[in-house]
Amino acid sequence: MLSDTALLVTACRRPDCLRRTLGSWVATGHVNELRMVAVALGASHRLDDQMDLIREAERVLSRKIVVLRDSPEATASPGMHRALGEAIDLVFEDFRPQWVICGEEDVIVSDDVLSYMSWAQDQYDDGTLCICAHNRGGAGWDGLTAPREDAGADQAAVRLAPYFNPWVWCTSRTRWREVIRPVWDWDGDSGGPNDSGYDWNLQRLTVIGPWANLVPDAARSQTIGEYAGVYSTPDIFPLQQSRSFHEHREPVSYRLEG
Repeated sequence: MLSDTALLVTACRRPDCLRRTLGSWVATGHVNELRMVAVALGASHRLDDQMDLIREAERVLSRKIVVLRDSPEATASPGMHRALGEAIDLVFEDFRPQWVICGEEDVIVSDDVLSYMSWAQDQYDDGTLCICAHNRGGAGWDGLTAPREDAGADQAAVRLAPYFNPWVWCTSRTRWREVIRPVWDWDGDSGGPNDSGYDWNLQRLTVIGPWANLVPDAARSQTIGEYAGVYSTPDIFPLQQSRSFHEHREPVSYRLEG
């Protein structure tokens, strides 16, 4: 289903991160099978540097990368919540994919991530909200005091779970329009001072609501945003590293467990 899928990466002011991230998507070997690739680019003093990276990625891929610029409302809004929501709207409306994969400038992916996403789309049913690339237990907010000892996680196992992680995720046009968009945290104010943002908002939906997400045992995404970030800093960065992540994987036959 990759021909019915769009990739959308948000970026703002960290070209060093964006360089590695775009490189990891290019390395999937399937990115040219996607209907379209877009970067939602926020205003910053590094805009020209990021545009240079996008144009270089276009030359490598021999295809156009659509650049979406933030609205004034998105620029003024805290965090990336409104910018991402508006970008998802534009992609669905203008390019008509059935699926959108959302990534971030500081999250790299395994080279089998699109193979996994394509397989997971075939498992998607009436009770599924999102497909996650990151594994459960592989991030600091999962209540761990150190990275989980999951280096030997089953590379093929995928589970339906009441868990959401924003480090690369996919949803369908129907779920976006009917379920996610109406409760999207457009202004980053849906929770308390430490509980807000679309990741927190979607986690509430998947845990409390009737939905489950497809989640791999072994992470297909990994944050690299140790510096110049807000939600990943040198102090907490080690807690956000999944030991099951590998940039390169040999092909596996994915299977749904449980």
